[in-house]
Amino acid sequence: MKLLAIRVLSLIIGLENIPYLKLIIANLFLSKEARKAVNYDYLTGKVIKKALDSSSICVDVGCHHGIILGIMVKSSSQGRFFAFEPLPISYKYLVKQFDLPNVEIYNMALSDTKGTAKFNYVVNSPAYSSLQKGQYITSDKKIIEINVETDLLDNILNNKLDSNQKVSLIKIDVEGAELQVLVGAKNTIKRDKPIIIFEFGSVAAEYYGTKPDDIYNLLCLECGLKIGLLDSWLNGENPLDKEEFKEQYYKGINYYFMAYP
Repeated sequence: MKLLAIRVLSLIIGLENIPYLKLIIANLFLSKEARKAVNYDYLTGKVIKKALDSSSICVDVGCHHGIILGIMVKSSSQGRFFAFEPLPISYKYLVKQFDLPNVEIYNMALSDTKGTAKFNYVVNSPAYSSLQKGQYITSDKKIIEINVETDLLDNILNNKLDSNQKVSLIKIDVEGAELQVLVGAKNTIKRDKPIIIFEFGSVAAEYYGTKPDDIYNLLCLECGLKIGLLDSWLNGENPLDKEEFKEQYYKGINYYFMAYP
């Protein structure tokens, strides 16, 4: 039903405008925590529009309903887009929604290993589906275990891009498996220095044993990027140092971040 609603809204107002509509509704009717989640999508759209040019190459990891992918496509008319979604029902929807020559949709979970894995499909809350069983394990959640293909982003892009083509932006929303995706994309990140918009919260990441030091050391020390908040980057403010990033994580102040050159 939700996919149908998104399809209808995309036809009426365009996928790229759905985050704005959600933000208006959230401010009128939802709790503070729910408004925060919706605001992240809104800020992500603003970052994408500011960061991309007409021919940018973008990656959407955990594409879900394709709202963020839609903003990417709208913001870079001659760009190239790679999207990854492990849930078959969402993948089939995305293939129909983005039947475009410059968009490639993959039915897989990006990680730091190539192969197959068990994936927990939360039927009545698909957004919480993940490789590890996490915070959604309650009596009212229906979970189906499915097999999914896994691969490294570096492997995919090595076969798709020429040496002179650089990735401009990567968005990652994978319910706690952010570190695994980043490790599998490390060569691309080091080479291209893309903007990376990623979810990283303790509620999900703890099930993978990931700590903020792991993310900070990989992105900042190994790959030469900075980490900051989306609204701070939009306003030209300073990035976070390691201790500030850890405070954001452990106190749950924010759980969406940016990495950038």
